[in-house]
Amino acid sequence: MIVFAGVRSAEYTEDIANGENGESIYVHPINSPSNSITCTVIPGGNTGKIQTTTSPKANIEAGTATWSDWAEGDVTTTTSDVIEGPVTGIRGVSVSGAITIEIVI
Repeated sequence: MIVFAGVRSAEYTEDIANGENGESIYVHPINSPSNSITCTVIPGGNTGKIQTTTSPKANIEAGTATWSDWAEGDVTTTTSDVIEGPVTGIRGVSVSGAITIEIVI
């Protein structure tokens, strides 16, 4: 789990293998309402999406968080969206093929 807590800004990039969930990124609630979170999926001809959660940090760490798909759904072209908190977690998901995600807070 990656932690964005007590930071004013951060950048994160991850390559995600076919059919895999990316690293869970914990966003401390103090960051989420005051900072928008920009997420980009770069599917490179494949399919991917972003998921968010409002589950507690302990659930994210335990792998029991409840995740919801972003408003863009599954995307096949490079797509960005701004997540207006509050959320406690973000992750990328490869629906098919390898993808790359970028997150800026």
